[in-house]
Amino acid sequence: VKFKEDDVMALIKCMNFCQKTWKDEAFLQRKQDELHEVLEMLAREKALPNDKQAKQLKKLGDAVRDMKGAVVEREKEIEKLVNTQSEKYKKVIQDFESELKEYESGLK
Repeated sequence: VKFKEDDVMALIKCMNFCQKTWKDEAFLQRKQDELHEVLEMLAREKALPNDKQAKQLKKLGDAVRDMKGAVVEREKEIEKLVNTQSEKYKKVIQDFESELKEYESGLK
């Protein structure tokens, strides 16, 4: 997905998704580990053949790893836009603060 230069909302959504992915990374890994342990326990007790489930869990782990790789690529891709927008809005804020100070001094 390409971003328009001034599409700040789309850029923020993308940044939030990337941050949420890293925030949820430990949770996803923990859940995968739990499932792996349950499958191992069931295999030891010979209660359930788990070859199919183990393959599905591996596919899930691969999908999560691919998603994290895509997030890293996306972060690199938007880095320049983020910096550009950051500098732009820093200047806007500085200009606003200057105008506000001038206005306050005019009230006194």
